[in-house]
Amino acid sequence: MTLSTGVWLLYLPAYCPELNLIEMCFSVTKAGFKQTQILENSGPDADWAIQQTAFECITPDLLVKLYHACGYSLPPEMLQ
Repeated sequence: MTLSTGVWLLYLPAYCPELNLIEMCFSVTKAGFKQTQILENSGPDADWAIQQTAFECITPDLLVKLYHACGYSLPPEMLQ
């Protein structure tokens, strides 16, 4: 663990979507795309708009909630 640099390693099972945070992040991002209809209304700045929507969907607070939903606990120093 290298908390001094802000990195915390967590090993997950090979395939277990209910314990895999990235699967939940993909789900939230896809829902954000559907809500904003960004994929249907793509124009010349589509790449930028898609990136912006993804960054707006995945917030630090959401990540903490998703960690807890997966059954993980975070050290107190990570919650600051």
